[in-house]
Amino acid sequence: MLISIFIPTYNAERCIGQTLQSVLGQTYREIEVWVVDDCSADGTLALLREWQGRDSRLHVLTKEQNEGFVPYSWVHVMPLLRGEFTLYMSHDDWLSADCVERLVKAQRDTLADAVIPEVLFAYDDGTERSAFAANASAMKIGRREAFAQMLNYDIPGFALWRTELIRRVGMPTEAWNSDEGMQRIWALNCGRGVAICPSAKFYYRVTASSITKGLKPYHLTGLKTQRRLLWAALSSATWISHPKIFVRFVWQSLKSAVYLRRKLGASAKQNLGEIVRFGIVGALATALHYGIYLGLVWLWPMANPSVPYSIGYIISFVANFFASNYFTFRTKPSAKKGVGFALSHVVNYLLHIGLLNLFLWLGVSETLAPIPVFCIAVPVNFLLVRLVLKNR
Repeated sequence: MLISIFIPTYNAERCIGQTLQSVLGQTYREIEVWVVDDCSADGTLALLREWQGRDSRLHVLTKEQNEGFVPYSWVHVMPLLRGEFTLYMSHDDWLSADCVERLVKAQRDTLADAVIPEVLFAYDDGTERSAFAANASAMKIGRREAFAQMLNYDIPGFALWRTELIRRVGMPTEAWNSDEGMQRIWALNCGRGVAICPSAKFYYRVTASSITKGLKPYHLTGLKTQRRLLWAALSSATWISHPKIFVRFVWQSLKSAVYLRRKLGASAKQNLGEIVRFGIVGALATALHYGIYLGLVWLWPMANPSVPYSIGYIISFVANFFASNYFTFRTKPSAKKGVGFALSHVVNYLLHIGLLNLFLWLGVSETLAPIPVFCIAVPVNFLLVRLVLKNR
């Protein structure tokens, strides 16, 4: 079985030798290595040509212009991959000598669509740390479990992937970290499951110059990756099967969005306009919701408060969807957005009902209980709806 190994490079003169030596020296010999160089300004290309002359399994692609981020390199190489499975690694990572051999054996034993090695973070001071969480010891897990664990960083995204699968799902170039996001979505598409192979060692070098370090303007594009992952979690019902992980992911995403937009000042005027319009629509929807609730409580005094509350919620939801598209975020309604909007509101509805019953339990009257619920749930709803409706 042929295995493809993909390595994007940029100014990797100091480290590419170690990387290629670890790859071309694998005990498993049936491999092809594709290197895509992003217009390096140092001696990287000369070294690649030298290594290519030594081993015909190495193929080097050069771009006409620097594109900056790994997703673009994925787009260049994906049509050329001939291996049944593909392993991605950065230009400064390296593998244990039998890493690929062990990954292939694990795949043959489990028939999984992806096999994850033990990724060891290698720091400049010589220390190492495993990327596996303590609870990530199962030999094979389902696709939704793998997706959830990757969202929670319990298992790494580096893996031996079925090439046909990743080619079918694709690689967007909308964000600097689209490749990291797509690793999780690839896992979600692994119908035959994801195997874990701790005996295969993959060394990931952590450096101060990494593009993940610091705060840079292009990090704002990472919010598109968060929106894509949120949609995947909602549409796959991961939020139902793994509610704690989903809530933690949403919370971290919202904090990241607020932090990045505050620090980098992106589209402040546009964001302010959206907030104001959301406030108008939200106020009208809330008034409609609250009015229906009060009217039904008055007409139906013996009913459980959750019933009139739910009826008001459903009616205001329909009006809210169209107003949010046409007025708040200036987008065009679609079936996909309708599903995403509905799923985000299911989450919001559960939050509403939980908070309503909490405040009723705390002794707040039926008339006043919805007010603190709105104060908590409405801001959360704005961020969730924005993520869904503005995701292309």
